[in-house]
Amino acid sequence: MSCLIALSSMETHKAKAYAPTYAKLRELNMIQNLSENDIQKKFIETSSGRVAYYETSGNSKPIILIHGNSCSKEYMIKQLDALGLKYKMIAIDLPGHGESSNALNPSKNYTLTGYAQVVAEVIQKLNLKPVILVGWSLGGHIALEMMAGNPELLQGVLIASVPPITPSEQGLKEAYLPTYSTPLSMKMEPFTLEDAKAYITQGPIDLDRFTLLAEASMRTHGLARFTMVNAVLKGKGVDEKNVAETSSIPLGIIMGAEEHAVNNDYVKSLKYANCIMMETLEGGHDCQWSHAEQFNQLVDKFAQLLNE
Repeated sequence: MSCLIALSSMETHKAKAYAPTYAKLRELNMIQNLSENDIQKKFIETSSGRVAYYETSGNSKPIILIHGNSCSKEYMIKQLDALGLKYKMIAIDLPGHGESSNALNPSKNYTLTGYAQVVAEVIQKLNLKPVILVGWSLGGHIALEMMAGNPELLQGVLIASVPPITPSEQGLKEAYLPTYSTPLSMKMEPFTLEDAKAYITQGPIDLDRFTLLAEASMRTHGLARFTMVNAVLKGKGVDEKNVAETSSIPLGIIMGAEEHAVNNDYVKSLKYANCIMMETLEGGHDCQWSHAEQFNQLVDKFAQLLNE
């Protein structure tokens, strides 16, 4: 009974206030290149509720950035700042994350398939197709879902710090390494600051310095974590391994050499149908942050490869 009460309270839990400003991003030195006119915060209504996103002023091919579990669009800010004047870049807050609303239908929207449907809605409503998807961590799983469900929207998919999984307990064990933060990945209650630091700072991100990132992780709807991981454990979602090994959509892969969560040997072992780029960077799971310059060069490289 107590578990049911807790779940019910989480379903009605309202999103905590989280509203990062351009001035704050500049103050924390998270943005150096983009002027306030070059990065606009916008909102769009979807079947899951209101979705927040950044859009940059670049006019080259659209690139959609999808963040990781218990993170936000601000975790991809270094990609926006470096490449946003060249490419039209859209960084989305997933439902239950960042400035997006909590999901209207948690059991549906807080799954890999549900997240993919929301991203597809955004692409269609903004008339952006075909797009390049860049998915980091959880965002990579969502991108792989879209390779199966929405191939017509995609020019190419670049995944970082993520293994293509067969959704199941065994599939997770094969693709991921055991880590002390694993229980936090599906914690139903809101993150405390200590939780955020334990979950995020296995990488190089200093949450004491970049306070917005800590606030973003603490804002995340705990039910989003709980529902998503449980759905994977129950086998819900596409077989990403099969997708990667059969899809004709051009695929790029970025791995961190010091990865603590993803089994890089597993990632390298798959027989990809159309992998046009596989690169390993120094750094760990958060290589999009710790080695942003190299990461951004690879995003640009992947976009160029798609034109060849």
